[in-house]
Amino acid sequence: MPMYEFTCGHCGEEFEELVSAGTPDAEIECPACGGQGCARRRLSTFAVSGSPTVGSINPSPSGTGGSSGFS
Repeated sequence: MPMYEFTCGHCGEEFEELVSAGTPDAEIECPACGGQGCARRRLSTFAVSGSPTVGSINPSPSGTGGSSGFS
C-alpha cells in the first residue's frame, strides 16, 4: 500500500497514512481531531536518498564485467 499525505479540513493537521489507492478520502480519519471525511490528499513528491557511483549500475564498456556493484 502506498503512503499518502493528507491535510485535515477541520484542524489543518498534515499527516501521512498507508492506504489503498482506491480508498476514498471520506474514509480517512484525522489523527489530531478525529474528524472523519475531512481529510484531503495532497500532491507530494518522493525522495531518493544516496547517490549512485560511476560504474555501479552500468557494466564496463568492454563488456567483460567490471564494477557492477554486485558480487
